[in-house]
Amino acid sequence: MTQKTESLIEKALQGDKRTIGLLLSCFEDRRAEQIKKQSEYIKALQKHQESHCAILVGLTGSPGVGKSSLIDQMSYHLLQEDRSFRIAVLAVDPSSSISGGSFLGDRNRMRLNQWGDRFFFRSQASGQHLGGMSSQTFPAARLLYYLFDLVFIETVGTGQNEIEIASLADQTLLVLQPMAGDQIQYLKAGIMEIPDAIVLNKCDQKEVFEKSLYSLKASLPLSLGGDISIFPTSNFNGEGISELCKYIRQAVKAAESWKAKELVYLEMWIREELGLQRLNLLNQHSSVEKLILKAGGLEAAQWELLQAP
Repeated sequence: MTQKTESLIEKALQGDKRTIGLLLSCFEDRRAEQIKKQSEYIKALQKHQESHCAILVGLTGSPGVGKSSLIDQMSYHLLQEDRSFRIAVLAVDPSSSISGGSFLGDRNRMRLNQWGDRFFFRSQASGQHLGGMSSQTFPAARLLYYLFDLVFIETVGTGQNEIEIASLADQTLLVLQPMAGDQIQYLKAGIMEIPDAIVLNKCDQKEVFEKSLYSLKASLPLSLGGDISIFPTSNFNGEGISELCKYIRQAVKAAESWKAKELVYLEMWIREELGLQRLNLLNQHSSVEKLILKAGGLEAAQWELLQAP
């Protein structure tokens, strides 16, 4: 480990936002030489944070349901409750297929400067990546996992097939709003199949909220078996926020879950960067899991694949 790497890691662990931003830029860079640096940074972090496990919480749901405001409300509650707690947010915004740009406007709903180095926010553009996240979301979350206690990941919020978040988050929250659908809508496959809990937001709109809650409860035994928590919340008056935060704090922190996340991500990365043919060839002769073990880590496995003829 170089002295420069050690210095960067120490500053990041102390909460220096500029340093965290620099490291994130490296982890979001798909070039081969950056992947080699990522491997060095991860090994340094693992040395410093051997027993550290953050909770990764994903929020998905249609545009306008209040995901960004909900994250802001939960962050405010959790950071006030525990003065040592640290939170990072990864917010993925849609990219335009016309201009190629992205507005990255979710930060406008966050109280960014109130918490100093205890709160960090990063916007990402989805690019042409489908599934609700960016191709850089996993690497960025992998870095933030070692630096914070809780990482919120807000998906694009585009449609019913936005289920990729379930392979990354420890807890996936599906955020709905009153009158966003009937019982038939709640029975459809896709996004209704992945949540660990459902948040029915904007519950201050009492009449329409109660109708939607009834339809949702009637549908869940058929779609998810009925064994799932529903949290009524309101970004307007704060109703239900403390109960939702308590649920998140009780989520199981499982360091072992990273192994499964790495396998999913590496398969996706090989398919996107090297092609389906290379992935099929690899699986014929070995496996993605064995490759990670042999190389000595995820980034080392990526580097080895990039160097192969």
